[in-house]
Amino acid sequence: MAPGMITLRKQTAKIKTAGHFVRRATPEDARSISALYVRIYTPGHGGDARDYYPFPQILSPDGVAAMIAGDEVVWLVAESPDGTLVGSAGAVRNIGDASDQIGEIFGVVVDADQRRSGLGSALVGGLVDELADASKFILTKASPASDATATPKTYRLDADDSQLTAHVGHKVEVTGTVDAKPAPGDAASPAKLKVASVKMIAASCSE
Repeated sequence: MAPGMITLRKQTAKIKTAGHFVRRATPEDARSISALYVRIYTPGHGGDARDYYPFPQILSPDGVAAMIAGDEVVWLVAESPDGTLVGSAGAVRNIGDASDQIGEIFGVVVDADQRRSGLGSALVGGLVDELADASKFILTKASPASDATATPKTYRLDADDSQLTAHVGHKVEVTGTVDAKPAPGDAASPAKLKVASVKMIAASCSE
């Protein structure tokens, strides 16, 4: 293994496929990383990945190499036993002021034929380990690549008025359980989300 390509052994137990491992990316990985995102976000019916992935700089090897070489982003990759890059994820060390200590994980991808192997969990776990000393809070969002071309899901919120009225106009994170049963007499009605908690992420929906 080349200098700087450090295996994150703390995450090994999460990987179910023998011989795979997670390591820190180097600028030399940039071309393979970009190719992975292009492959995953190109629709099966054809089209341009740039139309379906919101961060075009990740589809550019030069953009990825610059981020890896810089100090603001930590980037991990997953490799198969033959050295093929089959997974990738990055994190911004601090998305606010220096004193905020808020990290954000982005771009967690795993090749289609390598999914359900624990690689995604190992990538996220590795980034959490990498950010632990510098970040008090770590944000992330998990969704399948197919969501990029899907219609956004809508839910009916089942919550006390006080849980929601306090956050009118805010950007929020809502957690709870989904009842997929349609409302009586309305098969097209959105699924109901029983709200457990509401957390403000930003004071304005535009932020």
